Amino acid sequence: MGLATGTEENHFTFQKLSAAGKIQNVELLDAGKMKFAQNDTALTVQLPEKQPGEHAIAFEIIGA
Repeated sequence: MGLATGTEENHFTFQKLSAAGKIQNVELLDAGKMKFAQNDTALTVQLPEKQPGEHAIAFEIIGA
């Protein structure tokens, strides 16, 4: 499980998913596929302009 550092400027960053192997796909439940970037230190997900819900968001992260 990744440690999420919160949302800043419509991005959500998981600090611990960098070591999980190559990420193939990230989806925000109820919103679909998200753009993302992975490097040696983190996985960063681009969030949609409008959040699908008011309180909680859930990602499906698919790796190799």
